[in-house]
Amino acid sequence: MQLKFWKLEGTGNDFVALNTFKHRVPLAKRPAMARILCCRRRSIGADGLFFLDPSKNHHFKMRHYNPDGSEAGICGNGARSAAFLAHYLGLAPRNITFETSSGVYRAKLKDSSVVLAMSPIKTIQLNVSVRSRVFNGAVHFVDIGVPHIVIVTDNIKDLDVITIGRTLRHHQRFQPRGTNVNFITVRDRHTIAIRTYERGVEDETLACGTGSLASAVAATLNRMASSPIAVHTRGGDILTVRFKIKNHSVEQLQLEGKTRIVFSGEIKYPL
Repeated sequence: MQLKFWKLEGTGNDFVALNTFKHRVPLAKRPAMARILCCRRRSIGADGLFFLDPSKNHHFKMRHYNPDGSEAGICGNGARSAAFLAHYLGLAPRNITFETSSGVYRAKLKDSSVVLAMSPIKTIQLNVSVRSRVFNGAVHFVDIGVPHIVIVTDNIKDLDVITIGRTLRHHQRFQPRGTNVNFITVRDRHTIAIRTYERGVEDETLACGTGSLASAVAATLNRMASSPIAVHTRGGDILTVRFKIKNHSVEQLQLEGKTRIVFSGEIKYPL
């Protein structure tokens, strides 16, 4: 079957997208599709594959799969890209609501960016002690629909992100789901730099939306930063995180950044 696809990029994260409003793709086929289509040297290549599925109560339902075939509850930059594509295809207006397996989200398209309103954070645990062969110290755990740990360092430039990230991603403290691993340097009250090892991609990526959110929140709760926070990603782009702290809880959490369609095409795939 010839499948129409779109390749999108959101502040350094790239995605393959499929629209299933007319042509259904069985759920059982999707993990293998993600492994094949996201492979950079043998196929289109991407940090993830998402589907725009029909929804009864919202503009669409997004289902996101990592390159290893695992399904992610939410992907921040993927969700922003999904909203952008849905509007481009005429499936949604500029103010959008959509479903994910982690809940219902809202997005708003601006002139050059997409603003994603996040669901409430599920869990925050500050100063969790972690010991391993490559890292001994405190991390901050934030479950934002997907699990993240945040490590604050004076200089992330020379860190071995892949070795440390891969070890902590599989650390027994965060099983059975594992975790994404973020390293941040706080530059000033409204600016942080970030590098992320992503679970499911199993590598460092140029950006991570949910990792940027988790890191901005962790930095603020540790009194090192305050909203709004400009998050400088590995790819050189900036994600803006906004939120309010009220009664020790995080409210009105938003992620804003640029996204664009890189190209579109067709690929032959057996269904």
